[in-house]
Amino acid sequence: MGKKERAAPAASPAEAETSTTAPAVAEKQARKRQRAAQASGGQQARRQDKPKRDKAKRTKRRRILEEATQGPPATTASGGPEDRVALFEQIGRYAPLLGIDTDEGRFVVPTGDPAGMSLFAKQGRRDSRALRRAVAAVKGLLGEGAIAGRAFINVGAGIGISSVSALRTQRFGSALACEPEPESYRLLRANLVLNDLSDRVRTVRVAASDRAGQGALVIVAGENPASWVASSGDRIERPGAQDGPPAAELGDVRVEDVELVTLDDLAEAGVIDLDAVGMLWIGSGGHDGNVLGGARELSGRGVPTVFELAPGFRAEEGERERLRHGVEGVYTHFTDLRRHPVEGGSEPLLQEASQLDDFADRLADSGSSAGSTELLLLRLDDEQVARATSVPALAGRQLASPAGARQEP
Repeated sequence: MGKKERAAPAASPAEAETSTTAPAVAEKQARKRQRAAQASGGQQARRQDKPKRDKAKRTKRRRILEEATQGPPATTASGGPEDRVALFEQIGRYAPLLGIDTDEGRFVVPTGDPAGMSLFAKQGRRDSRALRRAVAAVKGLLGEGAIAGRAFINVGAGIGISSVSALRTQRFGSALACEPEPESYRLLRANLVLNDLSDRVRTVRVAASDRAGQGALVIVAGENPASWVASSGDRIERPGAQDGPPAAELGDVRVEDVELVTLDDLAEAGVIDLDAVGMLWIGSGGHDGNVLGGARELSGRGVPTVFELAPGFRAEEGERERLRHGVEGVYTHFTDLRRHPVEGGSEPLLQEASQLDDFADRLADSGSSAGSTELLLLRLDDEQVARATSVPALAGRQLASPAGARQEP
């Protein structure tokens, strides 16, 4: 009789697990190699395109100076905007961070960040002016109780400027700040401590989106720091890149895995109290439509929501569709918080939500130097719409600056 073939030994649980997870590990490593190759290509393009980046830097500096000369003068720093910008640039040669004391709070900012330069030059940011106008509009239309003591949800919180301003000057009672970028998150936590707000603001290092899971966070360092959630898969292009420089020209690029969550999931987990929310503020760098798609519980309750309308909205059809889906049938009206002029006159201060597409096209065609704007989404009844013309924030009248009044709720 022939010899019996000996059966192969059964795989151990550890070996079985290894054989199961090996393809997933290999796939993850392949994605990392692809991202590294993209980033490496970006660095090579960056060296080749230095003249373009230098021009972009000069343009951004000029825009900051133009912004700093608008509105009431700064009261806590000596010298004009040009002097403060020059001083900020000089400090940046010797220190990576700078502490700034403004009318809206105290902040530690990166000296390589144009947003920090703008805050130092003007002792405030245009986002803060948009927040004041949004709060005034909501209180005028919905009543003081729509804001006072309620929660401020800040998606893409950055280093915490909007969250701090919301609590210190706009009478919100608490805040949730979502920020995925590691360095910004670290400064966010520090700035909350500086302003004695760490017990009133809950921070989570996640990227809000329309799905839960893992995503790719693109981080650009160098002269033009930025970060955003990649629009799909391993793409590192910035959303709406048709209207701006690609990531390869912005600086040193790296891509990190980031946890994606939906605001609906955070509400279900008890992180967000839906009955207590007064405003949703989204600044996620072109991912705003995705954020709205994952915030059905908030939008379903008509929570006033502010999001950024960027130049790429018209070219980025996917983002246009996501925003349209998140707005129409949920909100009734919107208003432009930066009051952009358009050809033939001014935009109506309160517009129907169905006009969002047309407004975006007119904004892009106007050639506005600001490049983007914040829109406040509202759900209003007929009586509230009729009252809009008597609300200063919606009637084109100048709103008072906080002028150092760091209010408590």
